[in-house]
Amino acid sequence: MVDIETVRAVADTVADLNDDLHAGGGLSGPAARKAIKVAARAPRCEGTVINATTARRLLA
Repeated sequence: MVDIETVRAVADTVADLNDDLHAGGGLSGPAARKAIKVAARAPRCEGTVINATTARRLLA
């Protein structure tokens, strides 16, 4: 079972990270490279219906 609120929180966090990076923000630490890559390729979910398949992909 996938918690849709968790999925939405993850999607919002990734979108915010992407916005911050485009505005010149930075990120450091052991997982920084992975987080930057995920933020760069993550789709925007604003106004999108999130079904079970989309939710699993966002959490992967």
